[in-house]
Amino acid sequence: MTDQTAESDQLQAMYEALPYPARDPEDERKRLVRTGLDFLPKISHYCHGGRWQPDQPWRALVAGGGTGDSLIFLAEQLRGSPAELVYLDFSKTSLDIARRRAEIRGLENISFLQASILEIDKLDLAPFDYINCSGVLHHLPDPLAGLVKLKQLLTPTGALGLMVYARYGRTAVYQVQDLMRLLAGTADQATKIALTRKMLDALPDSNWFKRSPDLHTDHLQHGDAGLADLFLNPIDRAYSIPELYAWLAEAELHLIEFADHKLAYDPALYVTDPTLLRAIQQKQKVEQQAIAELISGAIIKHTFYAAAQPRPPARLDNQTVPVAAFELNLPRLVQTISQAARGASVPIEKPGARINLPVNPISVGFFKYLDQGKTVADLAAILQQSPGLRAASAAWVKDQVLALCELLARAEFIYYRNGR
Repeated sequence: MTDQTAESDQLQAMYEALPYPARDPEDERKRLVRTGLDFLPKISHYCHGGRWQPDQPWRALVAGGGTGDSLIFLAEQLRGSPAELVYLDFSKTSLDIARRRAEIRGLENISFLQASILEIDKLDLAPFDYINCSGVLHHLPDPLAGLVKLKQLLTPTGALGLMVYARYGRTAVYQVQDLMRLLAGTADQATKIALTRKMLDALPDSNWFKRSPDLHTDHLQHGDAGLADLFLNPIDRAYSIPELYAWLAEAELHLIEFADHKLAYDPALYVTDPTLLRAIQQKQKVEQQAIAELISGAIIKHTFYAAAQPRPPARLDNQTVPVAAFELNLPRLVQTISQAARGASVPIEKPGARINLPVNPISVGFFKYLDQGKTVADLAAILQQSPGLRAASAAWVKDQVLALCELLARAEFIYYRNGR
C-alpha cells in the first residue's frame, strides 16, 4: 500500500465516522442553509453573462457533496424546473445524510452516487453545465488529477464553482496540525480528538492560533467533525494566489472571478498611501491579488468560478435587472434607509464586504423596488416620479441608478440578470 493510498483510506474513514459539516437532517424542517457559490443569479452573472434562467434545461454536479449543503440549496432553487442534479461523495455516511435532507424537503430532482472524484471518469456521466466542488480537491492525493477529471465533464459553456484552502490565512492551522502529528502520532481518532481539545485549551497566548481566534471556528461550530476536518485531516493542501493560478493553468482552466470576499483581493481595501498604491497599480492583476493576500493575512480559502475559456461578467445597461444577494435582508434595509436622515449614510454589510450607502431619494427608491423584476430603465422611470426627483432630468436619474448598481455589484450586494 502506497503512502497516498493509506492517506486516502484514512481520509475516507474519517469522513465515514465524522461526516462534515455536521448536519441534522431534521433541521431541514425549519431552515435552509445557503451556500455562496451556488446562488443561481450569481452563477448566471459570472459564468453566463447574466443570461441563464432556471427554467432552461440544466445539469449540475455536486462533486464531493459532503452532508449536502450545496446540493440542497441548488435543488431548492431548481424545484419544479427541468434541471437535473447529481450528488457524488465517497462517504456513505455523508451521502445518507444528504439523501435524508432531500427526502425531508421533498426534493426529487437529484441522483445520488457513492464514488471518489478520482473515479468519476468510470461512471459514464453526461456532461454538466455547472460543477460545484467546494472544499474537496485540496483533500485529494492528486488535486490536479481531480480538477482535470471535473473539467472533462463540463459542457462547452459549463463552469466550475470551486473552493480550495488559502495558504497564508491558514498558517496557524498548519502549525497545530504539525503539533498534533508529533503529539498524537498513530493514536486512534477518539484519542486524537481528545488530545487536540486539551492542547487547544493549553496553548499560550503567544501561539499563532490563539492570536487569530476569529479566523478558524469549525472546531467550535461543528463539534468533533469540525475539529477533525481542521486539525487532523491526513491530506490537506493550500494555495497562494500564484500557486492557484498555476494549478488552474495546468488544467487549462481560467479563473473567472473570486466569488466570496471578492474585495479582499483588492490591495486598495488595505492601502491608502498614494506611493504604495502607485507601486501596486504598476503590477499585473495576479500580482496585485497576491499582494492583497499577503497584506490581509486573513484569507483562509479561495472561492471562485473557473471555466475552459475566459468569461466576461454580466453587463450593465438599461435592460439589466439587478438581483439582490441572498445575504441582504431587503425589508430591514428598506426600513433602515427610509428612517435615516437624508444626506446621512447607512452601512450595508455581509461577510467579506461592507459599504456606507448614501441616503438619498435614489438609494431609498432603489432598494424599495429591488427584486421586483424591474430593469434599470424601469427603476429610473419610477424613481423620477418620486417627490425628491421630479425636477431632475431623466438622464441624470438613470446615471445615478447605474452608478449605484456598479457600487453594489462590486461588493456583490447585487448581481445582474440580462436578456437572453
